[in-house]
Amino acid sequence: LALLLELLAILLLVLAATSPRVLRAGYTAAVVVVLDDSYSMQAVDADGESARQRAVAALEDELRALRRYSVRRIAAGAQPQVVGDPMDRWAEVEAALDNWRCASASADLTGAIALAGEIGDPRSRLLVLSDHAIPDALREPAGVGPTAGATPPPATTPAAPPGATGDVAME
Repeated sequence: LALLLELLAILLLVLAATSPRVLRAGYTAAVVVVLDDSYSMQAVDADGESARQRAVAALEDELRALRRYSVRRIAAGAQPQVVGDPMDRWAEVEAALDNWRCASASADLTGAIALAGEIGDPRSRLLVLSDHAIPDALREPAGVGPTAGATPPPATTPAAPPGATGDVAME
């Protein structure tokens, strides 16, 4: 009986560590995506791929891993703005991203992230698609937030300051 109780306790600890979302089959992740709308997102790397193209691919990977989601978009141009209605299928998101032109002279990422905080709820996941580094002051401290402790895949590693690398930052 003691062994059975110990095994049950271990099982409960493992389930708790894997995240409560695993236990809820109907869970829909709320996702707010900040799209860097600056010209620099059109810059092409040595492989002929733009930062925008890499960002779309990284977003697709992220959303497919979530399975069920509702996506809101914010264009981070000179004046950040919410773009379109929430979407819950990749085909809708992909079609909407066709209109992401990256034609602004600048990107107010700070303002866009603040706007994301206003339109999201405390459980919303924030993804920033940019070729610029996310300011440290805007990052959540370790152990806080819905993605705390998660290690992003290589395609979503935060970028170095502009001009240092061709990576796409996605947080």
